[in-house]
Parts: sequence; structure tokens; C-alpha cells
Amino acid sequence: MNLNLGGSIRRLRKEHNISQEKLAEYLDVSHQNNS
Repeated sequence: MNLNLGGSIRRLRKEHNISQEKLAEYLDVSHQNNS
């Protein structure tokens, strides 16, 4: 099973217009930890 988590997160972010910064806020982590 080939799971590309980063690609899935990127696709979902773009589909829902969520920036990396906003996703980091939702996850309560810094932007650097979430790139």
C-alpha cells in the first residue's frame, strides 16, 4: 500500500483553500513543523 500523506494533505488544503499557516493553527503547531 503506497500512502502519500503529504500529497493528500496538500490536495485537501488546495481543495478547501486552506493555507499552511491556517492548517498549522488548526493543528496547534508552528508553520515550520508543518511544511
